[in-house]
Amino acid sequence: MKKIVIALLAIWLCNSASNAQKTTYKGDLKAGGGSLEIFFHLTDEQGKLTATMDVPQQSAFGLKCDEIRKYDDSLYIAIKMIRGTYKGRYVNDSLIKGTWNQGLDFPLDLVRTLQENKRPQHPNNTEDYISRNVTYKNADATVSFGATVTIPKGEGPYPAIVLINGSGQQNRDAEIFGHKPFAVLADFFTRNGFIVLRADDRGVGQTEGDLDFATSADFAEDVKAHLDYLKRLPQTDKKRRYLIGHSEGGMIAPMVATSRKDVAATILLAAPGIPIIELLKQQQKAVLESTGISKKDAEDYITVFESLTKAVSLAGDFETARNSADLIIDIYQQATPPAVVAAITGITNDASKENFIDEIARTFMSPWFSYFLRFNPEDYLKKMKIPVLAINGSEDIQVLADPNLNGIREALSKARNKNFRIEKAEGHNHLFQKCVKCTVAEYAELEETFSPQVMQMMLEWLNSLNKKKK
Repeated sequence: MKKIVIALLAIWLCNSASNAQKTTYKGDLKAGGGSLEIFFHLTDEQGKLTATMDVPQQSAFGLKCDEIRKYDDSLYIAIKMIRGTYKGRYVNDSLIKGTWNQGLDFPLDLVRTLQENKRPQHPNNTEDYISRNVTYKNADATVSFGATVTIPKGEGPYPAIVLINGSGQQNRDAEIFGHKPFAVLADFFTRNGFIVLRADDRGVGQTEGDLDFATSADFAEDVKAHLDYLKRLPQTDKKRRYLIGHSEGGMIAPMVATSRKDVAATILLAAPGIPIIELLKQQQKAVLESTGISKKDAEDYITVFESLTKAVSLAGDFETARNSADLIIDIYQQATPPAVVAAITGITNDASKENFIDEIARTFMSPWFSYFLRFNPEDYLKKMKIPVLAINGSEDIQVLADPNLNGIREALSKARNKNFRIEKAEGHNHLFQKCVKCTVAEYAELEETFSPQVMQMMLEWLNSLNKKKK
């Protein structure tokens, strides 16, 4: 069994969000001749228990656990979006024996892992600069944000950076598999003379709000609130405020920069440069092939995916969307060996097919995905007049380097932007780790959180801008 959750939809970073005590459990789910690594991250924040689930082989990170109950020696977890439940019994602090259900029951034992501790780049000493946890509201006071601002010691003024998360509910550290890339970036830049602001996403940590009806346009408004907060800091150099966005954050940064005059430059990390629908097709093909799916089978499924997006986006209601998806999957099943269908979609029986179709319809009709699917980065990039540095990893299989960097270059040329730089970071993945296997699953295995080489590249570029201004 290769797929138990959903087919590859939008494989962007969906990270668990927590600044509290976290325990990670890992299990191997075996079914249908295959195996999947499952991770549950249990968080205890002042007695309140929450959890997220990762399935790295499916590029699924930070799946929200809607219900989690721990009583006596038992554990119960429910995830509505995939109609999955886990029931287990603690043998001891390190082992839980239990069952995963998603239409069918599968044995799943969980073993406590200390993987989150193997992160040598995480800052351990912040005494060399000021670090404050802050809260503030947006302009119309509808959302309250929780954030961390790090400030060099001294009077300033200092150039300031807003870090922008990728998609999914992420905390201020952009935490994934125990990696905290934004904490690493904030530490690095602050030690080099920059104020850095990183904030929890809507509905995460200390930030209010609900993602159910929010789109990338709403997240762009959130970034404007972060800039407004920096503007109020007396140490901030008002003429040197920068945006650094990763993945979807690299799509949001141009949306903000083209709507304000107080952004001096932007850095786009693994940012899209082509229409999102084209990016998703390329992305899914690359990820499928990285898991062992043949080129032909991957290409055949991409055709199915394209049909699904068109049919569901034209549907006026959930039931119509579901019926359209059902018909497309029927045709796909008739033309494709069952083992291939199972490997790509997780469909092995009627129950798993119902789950798959429900999730396709629900996800594709959500406000965020509908907006995201129609988005073309060129609409904003072709208006960018300020300096831009765009970096993509050569081994990124989520946002492929060449087509997206070429798209960014062409759009900035249309803007007649005379100060942009395009870089391909050789040997780096989507998280800007130096990779070996360069699969999505490897994110968790690598100890490096963020490449020092890429951080130095960003610093030297920003410093070159600062010298020009003096």
